[in-house]
Amino acid sequence: MGKRVAIFLLLGILFIIYGCKDKQPEETSKPYVSESYVTVDDGVELRLKTVGNGPETVIINPAIYLEYEFEKLIDESRTLVFYDVRGRGRSSKIVDSSRIGMDIEISDLEALRSHLRKQKVSLIGWSYHGAMVVLYASRYPSHINRVIQVGAVAPTAEIQKRATSTPMDNESQALLERLRSEGLDKTDPERFCMEFRDIYMKRIFYDPLKIGLFLSDRCKCENEMPENVNFHINAIFASVGEWDWTERIKKLGKCRCWLYMALETHPAL
Repeated sequence: MGKRVAIFLLLGILFIIYGCKDKQPEETSKPYVSESYVTVDDGVELRLKTVGNGPETVIINPAIYLEYEFEKLIDESRTLVFYDVRGRGRSSKIVDSSRIGMDIEISDLEALRSHLRKQKVSLIGWSYHGAMVVLYASRYPSHINRVIQVGAVAPTAEIQKRATSTPMDNESQALLERLRSEGLDKTDPERFCMEFRDIYMKRIFYDPLKIGLFLSDRCKCENEMPENVNFHINAIFASVGEWDWTERIKKLGKCRCWLYMALETHPAL
């Protein structure tokens, strides 16, 4: 009898010890992630980062700015494909302005979609890329699920001029000139890029305090140095002239487009 009691007591103690142990949290599987390059018609390489393996494909650019923040969108229902346009981020550097333009970037995006072998995709674009993804949708509506703009440029040059970012103030201009005169752009280009970014961003963000939310490490990329960014953006806007895209936008028809104004002063299309 005493032996049985001892056994039951031992089992009870073991149950208390092991049954009351904190349960270890189940390991959650990390999403599929890959980095690669796709070569477009003229030999330019576009850098891609793919996250997830869901049925809906969402193409997001520019990756160099948005990949850290927009990775939060990942779930089992979608695949996120971040990419940098030609001449920007970690894609091929372009030194010939004739190889940069809005229509060229639209063609690059179509080459990317074809490379992914996806009949329909959703698109997210920020700044002038927000205009580019809508123009892509107007050219290839059969390939579109949804379009999201973040702080896109206006549908006409006239509207853009009225809604453009505030001019750089004298103090900021003086600071940049002083940093250049000290040779910081040559001796420490990464720091100069960060100083330039902070000054420039204050002109285009509705709430400058939000600038700190960007986690991008773009100043580690040669293509994101201020001189190259200015060269690239000037080439883009030179390619569209005094633009008016209203008729092209009307051709979107039943394409579902989400027009999202987030942090910037620019009017969406």
